[in-house]
Amino acid sequence: MQSRCYKVEKLNGLHARPAAELVKIARAHGCRLFVKIEGNWQEAGMVKFLTLGMGEGTTLEMGVEGGAQKSMEEACLAEMEKALKNP
Repeated sequence: MQSRCYKVEKLNGLHARPAAELVKIARAHGCRLFVKIEGNWQEAGMVKFLTLGMGEGTTLEMGVEGGAQKSMEEACLAEMEKALKNP
C-alpha cells in the first residue's frame, strides 16, 4: 500500500461531493481506498469519509492498494490530492 498525508483545503471541508470524487478516483485506477483512523487503517467509502467530519485545514492520511502497477497507485494518490484542493 502507498499512502500520503493530505490537508483538506476545500472551503466546506470533506463533504459528500469531494468524498464521492475520492472513491471514484480510486475505483477508476483499480485501487482500494483506505484512511488511517487512530493509528489503524480502515477501508474507506463515501460514508466513512462523511463520518470523519473533516473540516477545512484538517489533515488526513489516505492510502491506496491494488492498482495493476505501482504507477497506478501513484496516479491515484496524485489525483486525490487535486480533489482535496479548492478549484
